[in-house]
Amino acid sequence: MSHLTMPESRGGPTARPPHPFRRYWGMLYGGRRTIVASALICVAAGALYALCARPVYRSDVLFQVEQSPTDTKPASPTGDPSSMFDLKTDAATEIEVLKSRAVMARAVDTTKLYIEARPRYVPLIGWRLVNGADGLSSPLPGGYVYGTERIDVAAFDVPKRLYDKSFALTVGRGGAYTLQRTGLFGRKGPVWQGRIGEPLHAETPDGNIDLLVRGIDGEPGARFDLTRHGEAETTAWLQKNVLISERGKQSNIIGATLDGSDAAHISSILNAVGDAYLAQNTQRKSEAADKLIRFMDAQLPQLKAQLEAAEGRFNAYRASHGSVNTSDEALALRQQSVDIETRILTLQQQRQELLTRFMNKHPAVVAVDAQLADAQRSLAAVREQIQKLPAVEQGVLQLQRDVTVDTALYTNLLNARQQMMLARASKTGTVRI
Repeated sequence: MSHLTMPESRGGPTARPPHPFRRYWGMLYGGRRTIVASALICVAAGALYALCARPVYRSDVLFQVEQSPTDTKPASPTGDPSSMFDLKTDAATEIEVLKSRAVMARAVDTTKLYIEARPRYVPLIGWRLVNGADGLSSPLPGGYVYGTERIDVAAFDVPKRLYDKSFALTVGRGGAYTLQRTGLFGRKGPVWQGRIGEPLHAETPDGNIDLLVRGIDGEPGARFDLTRHGEAETTAWLQKNVLISERGKQSNIIGATLDGSDAAHISSILNAVGDAYLAQNTQRKSEAADKLIRFMDAQLPQLKAQLEAAEGRFNAYRASHGSVNTSDEALALRQQSVDIETRILTLQQQRQELLTRFMNKHPAVVAVDAQLADAQRSLAAVREQIQKLPAVEQGVLQLQRDVTVDTALYTNLLNARQQMMLARASKTGTVRI
């Protein structure tokens, strides 16, 4: 008897593939040890970084640039003397001055920023131990410390070949210390003996080493790392790291910021930058005042001689012609002429002073030229009216006008010079911190 096997119907039930979620879960479960180990490593690394990484502090200082009340119209030499050198400056100009090498180099020299001297703290966590310390520590092997150790280095000069090289200073007993050149892989150089408060002079094949330590707070055996950097390189570093910008649009408030891990150190650096900038600003104003005073000193003898000559001509004319009566019209024209000529001579002096600092196309010089042209046109109109007067009356008016104008110019310029001497002695600048 034979059996007939029928084929399975295609519409019957078939095995379904597993759901993707179950497949992924299986992969994760199979690698659970690796995942947990990786997570623990990341957490440990993060905790270690948080423990070892030093916080970054930010110090900032603000400068207020005071605007001069004058605009493109320059001040008169016979007016407020201080306004003659309080030229209008904007924040953009002062920012460039603040960034300049002259200001930064002065701050570097004041703080001795090119001298790096710090205790040899315990690696990685030393700074945390220092933050909680309230006194000196007992040095560990290698001279490592973890307390409030401090060193005050007044001078440290080395040959240029030893710039950026490390030196180790070890505290001794009774105010003594040793200085030693340290190199890679623990290599050390000769040892020099020194004492606090006394200059240390050492001769090397590369040149002389000079060190002056003013004070040390540390137990015998404590070590300090000393490095001498170049002044130019340190100045360039400071120019790069001090961020300077105007706070607000056209506010004339300039802000300078510096980041670092030592809050007191970066604060002292910014204070030195501010002091250097203020000193430079005051010096600029003082130099401008000196230049104007020299200009006035050159003008005063000429005006005095001009006044004496005008008085001599007037006295000679009166001696030859006697007393001459002048009409009210002539007196009015004389006063107008005196006022206009005084203004013209003042503007001419002003223009000469401006040309000592600016070119002919500068807006201040152009403004004076425009005022001069206007005054000369007015004077020509007055002279045209004077020429219609009788000849004798014209002569008297001319001589009286010369004496009056020269007297006013000489007296006003003399008073302005005295006031400017007082303004220069005030030693005030146009910037405030």
